[in-house]
Amino acid sequence: MDDPVYPPRTDLNLTERLSNDVLSRVQDTYMDTSVETASHPETGDLHALPLFPDFPVMLYRKDLVEEAGYDTSGWATNALSWQEFSEVVADTQQQAGLTYGFTTQGAAYEGLSCCTFNETMSGWGGAYFGGIDNLFEAGDRPVTVDEKPVLDAIRMMRAFMYGEEDEHALDGFQQICPTAIVQWIEDDSLGPFQNGNAVAHRNWPYAIAETASEDAFGEAIGVMPIPYGVTPEQAQYEGTGGTCAALGGWNLAINPYSDRVDEAIQMIEAFSQESMQVFLFEEQSLFPPNLDLLETEEIRQIEPLGRYVETLQTLGENAIPRPVTDIWAEQGAVIAIEVQNAYTGQKSPEEAMTDLRNRLQESEQDVGN
Repeated sequence: MDDPVYPPRTDLNLTERLSNDVLSRVQDTYMDTSVETASHPETGDLHALPLFPDFPVMLYRKDLVEEAGYDTSGWATNALSWQEFSEVVADTQQQAGLTYGFTTQGAAYEGLSCCTFNETMSGWGGAYFGGIDNLFEAGDRPVTVDEKPVLDAIRMMRAFMYGEEDEHALDGFQQICPTAIVQWIEDDSLGPFQNGNAVAHRNWPYAIAETASEDAFGEAIGVMPIPYGVTPEQAQYEGTGGTCAALGGWNLAINPYSDRVDEAIQMIEAFSQESMQVFLFEEQSLFPPNLDLLETEEIRQIEPLGRYVETLQTLGENAIPRPVTDIWAEQGAVIAIEVQNAYTGQKSPEEAMTDLRNRLQESEQDVGN
């Protein structure tokens, strides 16, 4: 295998410009996965400052679930299996007389390939490119989207949408999702839950602020890690199986041709301060890149997110990044289209993932050439 060839970076090398104190703060206290996505894959130099990581949460109506007869103690940190989750949601939906069971995002957009399907597939032990070790270098890596764990993730979602009578549904899973999820992104899917018409909802932490405040549902909202399909011991690829939270978030970079680089450096150094990280958590519901701050009393006193710190920490410990390569934009678009083809029945899961495998292999070969 030839050594990968990396294109020149078009952003400023912050390792050469930030103070030693800031660089040490980033390297010593920030999430490793966030720093890795902001660094050059070959040299390790920092080319952006992680502003905040983001992890998905599973919100649920704790009040209704408990009224339906379920003990939710331990759910804040111990993920349910998808099978148990579907049974709880279906039963609670029926007993409470709600319109929806589980709402999530299934539209053919970046959020499907990088996040909702990525984490569902990973929780089943599947991977786009043979595991987390292959997420940062394109060109000569295995394409594994047609393997059984990936197909099982799709079949489960078909069971959620169409029920056990669907020929491609995975046995043993309840029908809990509206078919409309194939058109929904974040705010579309939040609406029914926010209006009290759904049992459970997958979204980013901003949805906690929207639904768990005292002028909304307050402590009637429970939060748990994303459910899983198989345990880590049952999964083939390291870093998959068990609860998997798609790693989102944003980084701050500087255009090296700017005529205000010095001012931009000062701004980035200010954003690295712990006080700024706490401020963004309180005002914008943005995670601090230094997750140790979640253990501080200052963070725990911030309502309503501080109420769910234990779950937030669990999410950070089980974050799985999307592929981070120059061709991900192209590949992610193709993944979203083919996954939705399988969701909507335009293709069988096997046909859609075989077509996806072929297209991803072609793009990998193009990089190699």
